[in-house]
Amino acid sequence: MTSRFESDLTNSGTATPTALRLRLHFVGAHAAGIKRQGEIVLFSEAFAKYGAKLKNLYWSVSAQSADGDLVISCWKHRFSKPQGNTITYKDYVDRWTGPGNKELRANLDQALESKQAIRAVIARTSDVEAVENGSDASQMTNEFHVRDDWIGELVLWDGNNFEIRFVRQ
Repeated sequence: MTSRFESDLTNSGTATPTALRLRLHFVGAHAAGIKRQGEIVLFSEAFAKYGAKLKNLYWSVSAQSADGDLVISCWKHRFSKPQGNTITYKDYVDRWTGPGNKELRANLDQALESKQAIRAVIARTSDVEAVENGSDASQMTNEFHVRDDWIGELVLWDGNNFEIRFVRQ
């Protein structure tokens, strides 16, 4: 049984000012990539949740937070299976080029040197194969969410390969 409120939101011909405003908000939120359940947000909003601002919205994949943490975009398909409250992310930077790659390398150098905490923006793509082949991921359908209960540590960085161990707090 649906309430009158639910009925007004879904039936045609019920465009009262309140119902119409709620419909537009719902459609607009989904068009922007925002869902209440699951915390799917826009790329820049995911970084902002950690207090980090991307240097460039088009190519940055990492940023420093106001709290001094490194925030990095991590592909969901590159995470290991969780072991208790620990999960590991493994990736390498040689598969793609550009200013975002250079920025990420510098941020990883700093994180290794200073033992900086790392926060994850988890990216899920519609085309894993294209990502792995180094294609421009900004041209794909991607979803982003944060895990603010994860704190990571860079455990391997050799200038190409890196590994981050995240522990759920």
